[in-house]
Amino acid sequence: MSDEGRKLYVVQNGDKTAETVRIGGPCAQAFAGSTNRQHNITVARLLLGETHKGRRVRFHDHNPFNMRRANLYLEVNATRSRHDIDWIKAEQRRAGLVEYALGSVHG
Repeated sequence: MSDEGRKLYVVQNGDKTAETVRIGGPCAQAFAGSTNRQHNITVARLLLGETHKGRRVRFHDHNPFNMRRANLYLEVNATRSRHDIDWIKAEQRRAGLVEYALGSVHG
């Protein structure tokens, strides 16, 4: 997805207190439904098939490099409520979004 699989980006947040691992390129832009050519998505969002802006992917151990399923959960911004991930639904969402992204870029 990222420049035909050649690049991953480690990006610090605005206040430089945390890093995220991100994917960029035309497929990542299409996956997110963005019109911004520089749009990057986090690898965690890709794994979850998550594009909803009102939800954040969080890490139980606060380590963004630990992408194991047991370490990931969703947080709803508005309520700060935490939710476990339904991995069957996440895999289905991801498959559909990846197929759409690849089709829109290479299609």
